[in-house]
Amino acid sequence: MRIRLIYFILISFWGVIIIKVSAQTNSNISLHESINTRTDKKIREINKAPNYSLSWGKCKESLHQSYVNVGLMTHIADIRGASLNVLAAVVRGNVRGVQLSGLANFTDRDVDGIQFSSLFNGTENNSNGVTISGLVNATEHSATGFQLAGLCNTAGYYQNGLALAGFTNIAAKQLNGVQLSTFCNVAGESARGLQLSLSNIAPLMNGVQIGAFSNIVTDELRGLQYCPIANIASKTKHSTQMAMGNVCMDYMQGLQIGIWNYAHKVQGLQIGLFNVCDSLQKSTQIGLINITHDSLPHAIGLVNITPRTRIQMLTYGGNTSRANVAARFLGKFSYSILGLGTHYSGLNKNFSGCLFYRLGTYYRPLSRLMLSTDGGFYHIESFDNADASIPERMYSLQLHGNIEYEITYRISVFASGGYGWTRSYNHNRQYKSKPLVEIGLILF
Repeated sequence: MRIRLIYFILISFWGVIIIKVSAQTNSNISLHESINTRTDKKIREINKAPNYSLSWGKCKESLHQSYVNVGLMTHIADIRGASLNVLAAVVRGNVRGVQLSGLANFTDRDVDGIQFSSLFNGTENNSNGVTISGLVNATEHSATGFQLAGLCNTAGYYQNGLALAGFTNIAAKQLNGVQLSTFCNVAGESARGLQLSLSNIAPLMNGVQIGAFSNIVTDELRGLQYCPIANIASKTKHSTQMAMGNVCMDYMQGLQIGIWNYAHKVQGLQIGLFNVCDSLQKSTQIGLINITHDSLPHAIGLVNITPRTRIQMLTYGGNTSRANVAARFLGKFSYSILGLGTHYSGLNKNFSGCLFYRLGTYYRPLSRLMLSTDGGFYHIESFDNADASIPERMYSLQLHGNIEYEITYRISVFASGGYGWTRSYNHNRQYKSKPLVEIGLILF
C-alpha cells in the first residue's frame, strides 16, 4: 500500500513538471511567432515603400541597417552613420549619426546626432543632438540639445537645451533650458531657465522671463519677469516683477517695480507711481499714490489711501491763485492735498495757473472744529504770457495754518492764513514773497 502511494506521488509530480514545461514552450513559441509577425510586417512596409537611394551597411532578414545612405529619397530601417537625400528620408527605427534631406526627415524612434532639412524634421520618440529645419522641428517625446527652426519647435514632453525659432517654441510638459523666439514661448507645465520672446507663458516658472509685450505665469513664479508692458503671475516667491504694469493675483513675496503695481497680499516691496494691494502687513509701498485695504499700512507716497482715508473735495479762492479745486485725503492724524488753481499772477489778460501738493497734520479740539497746518509745493505756469517781469515757469513754497468748521458731516467751511515764497526755476531767482489768505468750502 505504501509503495503504491509513493508511485502515485512521483507520477503526479513529474506530470506537473511536464505540463509546466509544455506550457512554457508553447508560450515561447507564441512570443517568437509574435516577434516574427511584427518583423515581417515591418519588412513588408519597408519593401513596399519607394526607395531611390544607394546604401552601404548590413542586412538582417531584409532589414537594412545603413552606414552610408545617398540618393533621391529613402525608406530604411536604421541609420548608423550618415544619410544624404535630395528630397526626404524615412527611418523606421533609430538614427545614430547625421541625417540630411532637401525637404523632410521622418524618424519612428530615436535620433542621436544631427538632423537637417529645409522644411520639416519629425521624430516620434526622442531627439538628442542638433535639429535644424527651415520651418518645423517636431519631437513627440523629448528634445535634448539644440533646436533651430524658421517657424516652430515643438516637444511633446520635455525640451532640454536651447530652442531657437522664428515664430514660437512649445514644450508641452517641461522646459529645462532656453527658449528664444519672436512671437511666443510656451511651457505646458513648468519651466526652468530662460524664456525670451514677444510673449512668454508658463504655469510654474523657476528662472527668467523677458518679453516685449507680456509675461504670464499661471501658478507660481520664482525668479524674474521683465517686460516693458505687463507681467502677470498668480503668485510669486522670492521674485521680482519689472514692467509698466505688474499683477500678482494672489500672494506676492518679493519686489514689484512699475508705473502701476497690483497684488492681493504683499510680503515685500511695491515701487511705482500707483500701488494697489489688499493686504500690506510687514511690507511697504513707495509711490505717488498708494492704495491698500489693510488698516495698518506701511506706505510712503504723496497720497496714501486706506480704509480709514476720507476723500473730500475742496473749492476755494485766495490772494495767490484766485480759483482752486483740490482733493483732500484725510487720514487718522494727517492729510494730503492734490489740486490745481488759475490766475496765479493776477486777474488780468495774462493767464497763469498752478499745480500743487500739500501735506499736513490736524487736531480736533471740538467735534465740529478742526485746526490744521501744512506745507506745500506749487508749480506755476505762465504759458505764452511770459514777459520780462513774469517768468514762464516758477515754483512756490507755502506754509498754511487752517481753521475748519463742520456744518454737516458732508459740508464744512474753512479759512487759511500763511506765507509763500515764489521763485523762478531759472537761476532760482526770487519773484515775490507775501502773506497768504484763503477761504473756501469742503464737500464730502
